Amino acid sequence: MALGVALAGVGLFLARRNSRSMRLLAEAAGHLAEGRLDSRADAPATAQSRALASALNRMTDTLKGNIQTLSSERNMLSAVLETMTDGVMVAQAEGRVIMANAAAEELLSLETATLRGRTLAEAVRNPTLQNLVSRCWATGQPQQGEVELLRPRKVLSVSVTPLPEVSSGEALLVMHDLTGMRQTENSQKEFVSNLSHELRNPLASVKAMVETLETGAVEEASVARDFLGRITQDIDRMNQLVEDLLELSRLESGQLTLRRARIEPAALVQEVRAAFRDAAKEQSVVLDVAIAEDLSVIDADYDRLRQVLVNLVENGLRFTQPGGTLTLGVSHQENAGKFRVEDTGVGIAAEHLPHVFERFYKVDRSRRDQGTGLGLAIVRQIVEAHGGQVSVESQEGLGSVFSFTVPCR
Repeated sequence: MALGVALAGVGLFLARRNSRSMRLLAEAAGHLAEGRLDSRADAPATAQSRALASALNRMTDTLKGNIQTLSSERNMLSAVLETMTDGVMVAQAEGRVIMANAAAEELLSLETATLRGRTLAEAVRNPTLQNLVSRCWATGQPQQGEVELLRPRKVLSVSVTPLPEVSSGEALLVMHDLTGMRQTENSQKEFVSNLSHELRNPLASVKAMVETLETGAVEEASVARDFLGRITQDIDRMNQLVEDLLELSRLESGQLTLRRARIEPAALVQEVRAAFRDAAKEQSVVLDVAIAEDLSVIDADYDRLRQVLVNLVENGLRFTQPGGTLTLGVSHQENAGKFRVEDTGVGIAAEHLPHVFERFYKVDRSRRDQGTGLGLAIVRQIVEAHGGQVSVESQEGLGSVFSFTVPCR
């Protein structure tokens, strides 16, 4: 009887130990199902339970490693998408956007809350974009096209690629901003057109006068002298146009090397005034100066800065009527010297102000003798090369104020 009681006790002990091991294994499996990958299974009761616990721990370690790898790859992909300049979106078959990076939101001028979770038709009302996506889903083939947005005005290159490995039939949209490229192309076309226009008129004039002289007008001394004078003026104008073009090309290509030195702003203004005193007198225009006291020395290329002031004064005299006033001023402003050329001339209409520093831009294109249209573009390039800014304020009929800044030393 004592032996029976002992055997029963041993059996009860073993059963309890096995039950505890199974409970520990069940708890470990539950932790794994909950995603608690740091927990460990422990079942020391029997060789079988220890083997099962070891297998469960190995599976936990493998699963933990796989999740860490996937998480790292996801974070890397997310970082790549968020730093891309191209817009990336993923849309489902019904058009609902399920993913969009920051570049896509910026290109489409939309916020995350406006784009994600909504259909493309709701968020982006653009028929061209809708057609690209619809053709992609209908044909199962990648689609490529250009999409023009109106507000704000942009041109996007959009490629739509189906994702066949995704059961829900999602499509990947990649958008690239072509706005700058199109603007450059338009600028190049406009440049060629303007240059042709600027050269065509003097060339046609020279050709006509030469033909007139060849038909016998050369025998008339007064007519011949007049025509030769006009031919010389047109040739000088074309030479000036070529020189300005070469100068502007050097400036825009970054080939300008500034010979910086310490410059007294007041002395520069007085020198430019002296250079134009006779020209202003001939036009009956008062040429004045307004120089502030205690000016700081500026760090600039003297010849280039003089060129800027000369261009602005010539421009002011060109459009100031007799009896008017042109003032050269310089003052101190936020660690910079601020130069100003103010006239009481015809002024500039508001719609022209944003364009006056563009190449070949002329407020009145009917005036053939009003410069090459490159002077103010050269002014802007030289000022910006010095690290300054140029601006214009004007009212039609009330004159204009051109000003620019140059940092102090």
